[in-house]
Amino acid sequence: MEIDKTPLTTSNINNKKLKLHQLSKKLSNFSEQFSNDIPPWAAAMLEIVNSVMDLCKDILTNDPEQQTAETIPKYRFGDPFSASNKQHNSFVEQSHFTNIINNAILDAEEIKSKSKRVVIERAPENSDITSLVKKIASDCGISSDLLEKEIHRHPNRESSEGINKKPRIVKIPFANKKSRDIFLFNFRKCLKKNPTFPQFLTARRDMTRNELNILYNLRKQAFSMNQTENMFKYIVVDLSIITLKNPQPLRATKNK
Repeated sequence: MEIDKTPLTTSNINNKKLKLHQLSKKLSNFSEQFSNDIPPWAAAMLEIVNSVMDLCKDILTNDPEQQTAETIPKYRFGDPFSASNKQHNSFVEQSHFTNIINNAILDAEEIKSKSKRVVIERAPENSDITSLVKKIASDCGISSDLLEKEIHRHPNRESSEGINKKPRIVKIPFANKKSRDIFLFNFRKCLKKNPTFPQFLTARRDMTRNELNILYNLRKQAFSMNQTENMFKYIVVDLSIITLKNPQPLRATKNK
């Protein structure tokens, strides 16, 4: 596909709007056609592309000179409508679009990195999580793909919010997505085979901020549903609420 690199001006804005509309329609058709078949990382990348398209629509909806006037502070370049300031319009517009594309590329690289990482939750700060991870990776036959030196807590610095604070998550990187998936698939099974390991640990894939927001909302929903039925019946797996085949009564909370 040939990219239109001509500057945005009043004379050609309608043509650019038409091209953007055509591309947006193609993207929408693609999203509908493959919505159930693409992996989570690709869905997240598609979300970024949609966001870029929406932002481009917003920019092209406004008059180019008015848009420039709103985005350039007067104390920097003087009156944005003065003849001496017209030379800055193209530069600012191109820089703005460049920043959008660069951010999208950075997000895509981050999504690619996340697709090869496991996140372990609820691991006590003083636990030897590396030994546990190495044991599970060994049992799964993926030790060579475990990037042991890059295992780390996130965030890097421990916060000081009180004694009852939650332990930081642990990020486990692998050389490829396949080994990451094997580790996740066998995680619970390996914990049960090793009773000396903490059985309350949970593992998931490393998620984007948008995915985490969905995850936390689903967890709240599952918690509420369990409370309503007074049963441990619903759990969240990846980004779906799953109904357990053999639900158990909720444990009574001891009064302190």
